[in-house]
Amino acid sequence: MSLKIIGVGNTLFGDDGVGFYYAYALRECSESSVPIVSVETLDYSSLELIEGASNVVFIDAGNPGRLSEPRLFLLEKEELEGIIGNSGVSAVDPHDLSPLQLVYIGYSLGSFGGKAFFLVIPSFRIDIGFGLSRETAEKALGSLVLLENLVRGLGETLTVDKECFSRKIGENVVYDSSP
Repeated sequence: MSLKIIGVGNTLFGDDGVGFYYAYALRECSESSVPIVSVETLDYSSLELIEGASNVVFIDAGNPGRLSEPRLFLLEKEELEGIIGNSGVSAVDPHDLSPLQLVYIGYSLGSFGGKAFFLVIPSFRIDIGFGLSRETAEKALGSLVLLENLVRGLGETLTVDKECFSRKIGENVVYDSSP
């Protein structure tokens, strides 16, 4: 398996669910041989999601204070070691992993040896309640070109019906702070 796309996000916490909703919309509105998965949380059993893949793209929410626009990152094993720190796997909560921690554990155990990409979408409302803010939904829609370019650059195809994708993301907007 060459590439896998994994949307991560807890839909109970507003914009934190953007990765989950994004991957769901991709599955519903695209034609691709690339497996697309939506998950709300990651734990050690999630290692099977990345096992054997040569490339993985995680789609997840990010802090808008640090990130004003969607951004695509490639993090190599050495960079992840610097982020996770010297504490390594022992400091990781096995019941609640971030995509970074999951990839780090995959590298450490030898079950993942590929490249890990992270499409991070700014999240504006993280609180208890289902659905996305209008701002985060718009950032998700704007990030689609980043994902399509990456997939094409990796030699895969992903044909997205943009009207369908926009509609599916829009169906999850429940909070609109615009006037």
